[in-house]
Amino acid sequence: MAGEAAGERPPGAPGAPGSHTTTPGVPPSSSAPARAEADAFPGVPGLRLFRDAVPPALQARVQAFVEETARQGRAGKLWGKTYTAVTGAFAERQQSRPMLHFGAYSHSNRVQNCSVLPLPPLLEEVRDTLVRAGVFRAEEQPTCCTVNMYDTGQWIPPHVDSGSFARPFCTVSLLSAQSIVFGRKCRILDHGRFEGTLTLPLPVGSALLLSGEAADAFEHGIPPVAAPRISLTFRRLSRETELEFARTKSKKERRKEAKRERKAALKAAQREAKKKAKTRGEGGAKAAAVPGDVLAAMRGAGGAGASLLRLPPIEREHVQNVYDTVAEQWHGTRYRPWPRVAEFVRGLPAFALVGDLGCGNGKNAPACNERGFALGCDFSERLVEICARNGLEVLTADALLLPYRAGAFDAVLSVAVLHHISSPGRRRRLVAEAMRVLRVGGRGLFYAWAYEQDGARSGHEFAAGDVFVPFHLRYRTDRAREQYPAEVLAGAAATHGEVDEAKGAVVFQRYCHVFREGELEALFAPLGAWVAVTERFYDTGNWCVVAEKTAEMPAGGGGGGTEGAEGADG
Repeated sequence: MAGEAAGERPPGAPGAPGSHTTTPGVPPSSSAPARAEADAFPGVPGLRLFRDAVPPALQARVQAFVEETARQGRAGKLWGKTYTAVTGAFAERQQSRPMLHFGAYSHSNRVQNCSVLPLPPLLEEVRDTLVRAGVFRAEEQPTCCTVNMYDTGQWIPPHVDSGSFARPFCTVSLLSAQSIVFGRKCRILDHGRFEGTLTLPLPVGSALLLSGEAADAFEHGIPPVAAPRISLTFRRLSRETELEFARTKSKKERRKEAKRERKAALKAAQREAKKKAKTRGEGGAKAAAVPGDVLAAMRGAGGAGASLLRLPPIEREHVQNVYDTVAEQWHGTRYRPWPRVAEFVRGLPAFALVGDLGCGNGKNAPACNERGFALGCDFSERLVEICARNGLEVLTADALLLPYRAGAFDAVLSVAVLHHISSPGRRRRLVAEAMRVLRVGGRGLFYAWAYEQDGARSGHEFAAGDVFVPFHLRYRTDRAREQYPAEVLAGAAATHGEVDEAKGAVVFQRYCHVFREGELEALFAPLGAWVAVTERFYDTGNWCVVAEKTAEMPAGGGGGGTEGAEGADG
């Protein structure tokens, strides 16, 4: 319902496209039955409660469907914004609840034209049951449903449903009987505490229909629930909202078509360039070996006596400056944690404090915040700005010299960071520093690119252990004013960019050290008995390690390379 369904959109008001379709087993509108008998409430005109609207067998099937679909949503396997979790301050206050959106999406009671799954067959069956029972007339049948999944203590404040939804609409109550509060202007007492003129218990299997004043003049809210509850809010979009979304979609489709044509032209140019390169004998790996003179200079700069904490020139120009240059485009392609990272986070204790060390654009933070709270850091100022823009707790810091006290975190993540570190001594220092900020018993997850890329989805091939991996920063954009290569080069933090006309991009080279099997876990061996590697695995082109801090770090770092000078093997 309104607040119940603060986050969904129904398509099909009377007269709207598709609004007069005939539901299987439901009479057409010309012979629609009158409303079924229901409880009415004179103090709230337009409010009707239909008891036993959904039979127990159908309730059980819906409950099982909701539990399985929510599990897929938490794993990031549902289309678009079909699943939304409760995060941040809302989670702390227990205000709101996880939701599944079918057929329409809204956020904070504002309807948005976003991608969600259509109404599934089982919820269509519930809708048809409501029509047959006379809750909805055939011409009023909903085309979308928001599934609200309340845990004990969760609540939503008093509100009136968005006018983007047609009237009437209804909510079906499952799992437990809870109450709803109505009032022309509810009195707010505190978080989750408010008063109205009617507090109405909602029996399991009931359908509460809102029309007229009940839908438009009265606020309604759900006080903190005493037990887990599922509610199904069935609605449809107003005619005006449908037409507006259709216009917006038409514009989006035109832009997508233009983009497809540009991509096709680019691919044709790329194929031609590859043919020419092949005839000239220029094939080979996509990620080329770092040139010998650069590698020698890099190793010379990191020789005996060099400070581990001084950022080597190759990492400044080919890692930090590159990410500061490409941050916005890079952010647009990284939007959720990798599945095994999300699985690690879900296995953490409730309210865990997680350090995301090398957090990039913060894609791991939402998963961490569902479980506890994430603090992120990265040495790319542009990526940190993106995180801050999205409301994440982040700061700019070097992963080899973290600004956190020892034992601060319950868990740490170091995902796709180690392969940008250019010497063994600095890699050992990063690992030791990450383990230092863990509490005893805490675990760290470390990912680094693997030299062995058999079957990996990235498509990368590595010519050596130390490589330059190209990043193509597009200058052909969808914006009204095309950007030119000179503008990209002039605005870049990195100074080595080269223009690739065939791809419409300026190419920057990221330094990477790719790890061979066994090399990642070997970084932990010098740490000694205070750290134990508990798991080692290969995941889509990466070598991965889970390590546990088993005791306090001894003075001097326990052989972890925490002193100021690089060893001779650097």
